[in-house]
Amino acid sequence: MDPDLYIAAAELGEQHGYRMPVARLLALGPPRDRDPDRWTTAEELGLGLEHVAEIIRVMMDERWYMLNSELPEVYASVHAWRVVADLRAEESIPALIELLARSDKEWDQWATEEIPEALGIIGPSAIPALGHYLETCSGDLESCSDMARALQEIAARHPEVRDRVVHILTGRLDRHAEQDKRLNGDLIACLIDLKAVESAPTIESAFAAGDVDSLIDGDWEDVQIELGLRTKRSTPAPDPWKDLREQLLAELRAGAPAETPEAAKRGRGVPAQGRAVAAKKAKRKQADQTRKKTRRRKKQ
Repeated sequence: MDPDLYIAAAELGEQHGYRMPVARLLALGPPRDRDPDRWTTAEELGLGLEHVAEIIRVMMDERWYMLNSELPEVYASVHAWRVVADLRAEESIPALIELLARSDKEWDQWATEEIPEALGIIGPSAIPALGHYLETCSGDLESCSDMARALQEIAARHPEVRDRVVHILTGRLDRHAEQDKRLNGDLIACLIDLKAVESAPTIESAFAAGDVDSLIDGDWEDVQIELGLRTKRSTPAPDPWKDLREQLLAELRAGAPAETPEAAKRGRGVPAQGRAVAAKKAKRKQADQTRKKTRRRKKQ
């Protein structure tokens, strides 16, 4: 380890109450590589299974969220979950799931993108907890999609549990009528990545009922092509943005007070409820785009 980095780690550890070598996680700063195969390893940091309890404490420390983004310890949680993944530390599974669930209140792109990958590396031991969360979570929560992707990551890295994971994902998709369209789209995305042809009847049923957000996977014909069930479309591709535009417009207008043409031009008169809905939609769209980028990167 670089001597200057070592000194910084020791000082930060003393400041925040962490001992060496775990304190090294506080001094690493912004992670340079998102590829899990290139994450800094526990061995490089001098960390082992005997340090896992304290690494989890770093990972769950909420003080990092209150600091200036330019400080290196802001990224301590990211380095911590990368290390527990490298150590295959099964005792970290509950904490990782809790961090994903926190994103429902305050979206964290690092957590949304990387914790499912970390759980995928840890492996099949995370399936029971993830499966329970996915089965019981509310269908409009972002964390449901994140847990589904964590399951998909596990199956991708551990083919022996692929059928088990497909069964869990398909079971949740079978409830498509009672849950958010985006969750259904994310579940289908996971099944596509696992080439779950056996789930095609359930996927088709969700599309037929109009219960899928087409922004995520396209329409049923697009999914059939992805699954290898057809080679090309038989109908023109629909405009995936049409439904979203109409939905946002309707929600923004719902309950809106009367306003003059001049006020309308200035963009005023939009009810607070409508603004909140628009903000939530924007957040979900951003999360959808993050997952799309992750899927594209994996396919390259």
